[in-house]
Amino acid sequence: MNAESMTFSVTGTGFRASPTAAPHWPHLDGTGSLVPIPELECDLTSLHLQARPAAEGLVRCVQDKLGLTIGQTAKALGCSRQAVHGWMRGKPVDPDNLANLRRLADWAVEWSGLHPGRSVEPDRLDAAALEKLGRLGISSPKARDLWERRVLRPTPSEPGWDSFQDANEIARRIGAQPVPELERGHRRAHNIGSLK
Repeated sequence: MNAESMTFSVTGTGFRASPTAAPHWPHLDGTGSLVPIPELECDLTSLHLQARPAAEGLVRCVQDKLGLTIGQTAKALGCSRQAVHGWMRGKPVDPDNLANLRRLADWAVEWSGLHPGRSVEPDRLDAAALEKLGRLGISSPKARDLWERRVLRPTPSEPGWDSFQDANEIARRIGAQPVPELERGHRRAHNIGSLK
């Protein structure tokens, strides 16, 4: 008997599966032969269904799109890391914290729309910037202004300054030859060795 020939009925506290064409639901016994068994019933009173917590999805969105860790997310929200871990496990979230988390997730979606496949550079959202966001409150206009100036559309601190994506762009601007990747690796290794 296939699933199409089964009818299912659900009451407030019970669930019943019964075949539409036969009075018994066939079942395999220990020998491998089909034997009819009575209709199945199960009690749903002890079944607790819980939707995936909204906060968990929002924290994952922030992690995926901005590249922030749980600790960094907690700093930006002005709460503890343990609180964010609790939200991801389904613990209740204060309405203000949930609103701030939604706002941060909206910012993450905004960032990923402007920069697909990239996370925020670590120097743009360093510990000081995250703490400042937490102090200001993500939902405040000052926090939004900080987000736009520092992360979304950073502007140079002085007139005439340009932001560069890599060292080769700087070399082209000053008329020097770009440094090959292998040479750059040797220089990094030398600099690290000189720190020891």
